[in-house]
Amino acid sequence: MPASPIPRTPGYRFKDGKLMIFREDEVMIIQGWNQPSAVMKSDAYWEPFIPEFRLVAPYRRASKAAPKKMASEKPQSPVASAQMDFDWWGGDAAAKPAPAKPVVVTASSLNEQRRRAFDAFRFSLPKEVARVVEGFRSHQWNLITLLARDKAVMDLATSNPVLAYAVADWFGDYPRSVLNFGKMPQCKLLKLLKLPDTPALVKLFRKIPPESIDRRLWKLLLTVLHQPDGASSKLLGWL
Repeated sequence: MPASPIPRTPGYRFKDGKLMIFREDEVMIIQGWNQPSAVMKSDAYWEPFIPEFRLVAPYRRASKAAPKKMASEKPQSPVASAQMDFDWWGGDAAAKPAPAKPVVVTASSLNEQRRRAFDAFRFSLPKEVARVVEGFRSHQWNLITLLARDKAVMDLATSNPVLAYAVADWFGDYPRSVLNFGKMPQCKLLKLLKLPDTPALVKLFRKIPPESIDRRLWKLLLTVLHQPDGASSKLLGWL
């Protein structure tokens, strides 16, 4: 049985092209481009995982009021700052030892770490990839992975982002597929998804705003669209 995990100081970092998320009982390392990978360590073992939370959000500059708010807080000492470096990530071997007293991380400083780390992750992606992915509120990982694997999918993701999202969802279940999704007609992609391969459904997907995709309803929507008539026909009739 693996040893109990050692509690860690929560925090966020972006280093060497990797987003690092530290929690008390687990660590996540996510690399987005150009070889996406995501691993997690919760006990004594590293294992692959699929990030479901939002990785890429529309970029917003920090408000001018933020530095003033941060200035009102007690500044973090250099030693406490080094605590987030975690020597086992290859930090300076000559760094001062961690203080015996637990490091206190305020909610606002943690939020600022998170913002900076996730912004850095966003900017590590090609601009066009970030623009396509940022519209979806969660479960962006499969689309990032597919765009890295098949650059031609960018045309599909630009013209019909929700269909690209659906294809990426399928690809997540069949990651060893060698299909050239970016060169397939959109009706054939619908057929691959076992949906009615009609121009009307292609048009429907184009009309769905990416930000409206709710994963709680995603499978239900696909189930409805799988019907060759009836419910899906009524849905198409509203457009």
